Order: sequence, then C-alpha cells, then structure tokens
Amino acid sequence: MELKWYVFDGWKPRVRPASAQRDWMDAAPNAFPYRCLPLNIANGHGWDILTACGFEVEWNGGPAPEDVTVYMDGQDASGAVPASQDVPAALFGLGTFTFHISGLLRTPPGWNLWVSGPPNGAKDGVAPLAGIIETDWSPYSFTMNWKLTRPGHRVRFEENEPFAHIFPVERGKLDAFEPRYHAIEDAPELKAAFEQWSASRDAFQARMAAHPPEKPADQWQKLYYRGLAPDGTCPVKDHQAKLRAPEFGNAELLGAMPDLEAVKPAVVVAAAAPVAAAAGMSLEAWKIAKYEWILETGERHRALSPRGSGIFRVSGVEPQDFLENFYAPQRPTVLCGAVEDWPALERWTPEYLKAKVGSAEIECQTGRTGNRLFEMEKGKHQGRMAFDAFIDLVAGAVGNDVYLTAYNAAANGAALAPLAADLGAVPGILDHAAGDARG
Repeated sequence: MELKWYVFDGWKPRVRPASAQRDWMDAAPNAFPYRCLPLNIANGHGWDILTACGFEVEWNGGPAPEDVTVYMDGQDASGAVPASQDVPAALFGLGTFTFHISGLLRTPPGWNLWVSGPPNGAKDGVAPLAGIIETDWSPYSFTMNWKLTRPGHRVRFEENEPFAHIFPVERGKLDAFEPRYHAIEDAPELKAAFEQWSASRDAFQARMAAHPPEKPADQWQKLYYRGLAPDGTCPVKDHQAKLRAPEFGNAELLGAMPDLEAVKPAVVVAAAAPVAAAAGMSLEAWKIAKYEWILETGERHRALSPRGSGIFRVSGVEPQDFLENFYAPQRPTVLCGAVEDWPALERWTPEYLKAKVGSAEIECQTGRTGNRLFEMEKGKHQGRMAFDAFIDLVAGAVGNDVYLTAYNAAANGAALAPLAADLGAVPGILDHAAGDARG
C-alpha cells in the first residue's frame, strides 16, 4: 500500500518517520519510561511533520482569533508575519492556532488518516487537537490545530520540532466491533495466565525490594516487552518490540531540504544533560558510562552460551550464509583461508611498502594517546606525512598514537594505489574486483 503526498511547486513539507524518543523520557532517571513498550510503539507509530521555523504563541484569554498572537523568529520590525504554508496562524478563535499542511494526501481505498500532535509529547500550556480525515477521496487540504490552555503564557516551538503526527486507520472497522462484558470464568486459560503473571509479578517485586539489582535493566520484568506469555512461550509471531515507519520516497521532488535526521542527535544530547548532571558526571563521562554498560550487557548475554561467547571460525562460507548468520547479527567471525592467495601476505614488509609507495604524502591520525576521546574526536587528529616516514614511525612501535584508519582511506587512495595489485577479492562478501582496494 502507498501513502501518497502530493505537493505543488514550492511546497516543501518537512516529514520524517516518527521517533520513539522524547525529551522527558531521556531526562528521567535511568531513562526508565523506555521500559514501557506500548509507549515506545505509540511514539513511533507514523510520521511526524516538523515546523519550518521557530516561533512563540500567546493567548490573552479572549474568544476571537486576534486574541492569539504568533511571534515568528526573524519577523520584521513591523511585526508582519510572512504568508506561507509553513507559518502557523490564528484562524478560528477560542485560543487555537493552525498549521496548514503543505500537501494533499492520498491513502488506499477505505483508509483514513489520523492527525494529531506527537504521541506522549506533552507541552506546557498547549494541547494538540486530533482529527480523522477520509484521505482516500477528499480533494481538500487539511490543517493541524493546537489549543492554548493558559492565558498570558507564551509557548515556544523550535524549528524542526514536530507539530503533527499522522498514521493511517482503516475506515469502518471500529463500528464493526461488538463490545460486551464477560466474566473471567468464561476464559479459563486467560484467567490462569493472568494469575500466573500476577503471582510472578509479586514475587519479582519482593526480590527487587530485598535485593536491589545493580543494573537498571534488571529492575523490571520483560515478559510483554519480549512478547512472551507467563509460561515463557511466544503466543504470536508478529510481536513488535521496535517500530519505524518507512521514509517518504521521491524526496528529490522537493529540491534542497534540511537534513531532518541530523536534528535528532542534538535533541538527545540536550535531554541527556540533566541526567548526567543528576549523576554528578560530565555529559561526556555519562555517555562513556552508558556505552560501557551496553557493552557489559552484551558480554553477559554472550556468556550465557559457550556457542555465543566465542569467536566463530568458518571456511568457505557462502555470501548469503555470511549475511544472515554473521554480518546482520553483528557476530564476530574469522573467515579462514579467505585471503591466503593474496600476494600481500608474502610481499608486505616495511621495506617493501616503503619501496612501492615511497615518500608520497598520506593522511593519518596523530596525537591520539593524549586524548581519551580520540575515536569520537577523530577530526582533531588528522595529520599528513610522507608514507616512508610513517612506516619508520610505526614499525616495531607499541601503542596507537599514530595510526592509519579507515577514516583516512578516501584521502589516501592515490598515494597507496601502487599496493592495489597485491590485493585479491572475497566474492560476495567484499564486493570489489581483485586489485581494487575498495571494500
């Protein structure tokens, strides 16, 4: 099925798959709201439409449209607000303001479009109004409306902040349901499963109170999150623990657009700052501690099985098997014998490398030892030197103060081209021709 978004010349809607992240969830102790799977799925259930500019809006409490004032970032001294599809306006009174949607949307036959604000995205002093539109036939545009709730309180929206959230719903299905009450005895299996879960929940909470775990992830049961019944079985095959709506295609039709993916990390970093401060840590130290926890968790999981905790060694693996069993699951693997016929294995010594490349200038990483964040701040460590001097510097050296990394590969193609003939290929896994250094 296709969700079609038709645009006129000059219309440039900012739309992206909805994110499960929320500032208030990031800022909570141990980010515990993310333990609630229904919350996460709802957050990402559709697409977000983003503001094209920052603005503030205020209501004096009156019923007329002019009782709401919109203050646009960068508006001129006269206070005039530019006329644009992307600029909110006060149109209907009663403390509301309105966004026009830059597009005519089409859903498949029998499907409507739910339009509201970002789920679970509370904002002080204002509430989104929801609507359901029959977008399978309507030739009319629609709007997204918000209602201010506190007279005299100015509300701010940043540029690229979601102001609307959309997702398709099938028409005619709600009134096809027949809602009825039933005694729980009518469903003995359901009753038994609930009672089993309730007892296990009480026992789990008692254990937590008596022996609080060190790791936040161990402080909550994960049956629903994992799609498991109380007896540990999986009753459905389509349980969702993650959801991300697809990107809209044909984005080139809109011309030059801001990178909407790039705005999300800044929001996450800003939200993480109070968490780090509450822990008495710098933001950088908090992030490192978070990454270490993730790595430690992965190590504990792998240690549960001898098969999962080792490094696999395989020979003659087929490309599809490699993709499905090793690459996609991110399982470390040694491909035995894959490069045994490459000339580089016999030829590449420090003397040979210097003779082939000589003093051609290369880009490398330098001064890494003095910066514990050298990988994250790799741009600060770019340096250039003659290749033969580089080989003399690293040959027999201990440590990684000077290093030639994949980050430098694009800059060094021409200088290292004389070595390409010493390389072979790993068909279907490293997709390049023999003698081509690109992987």
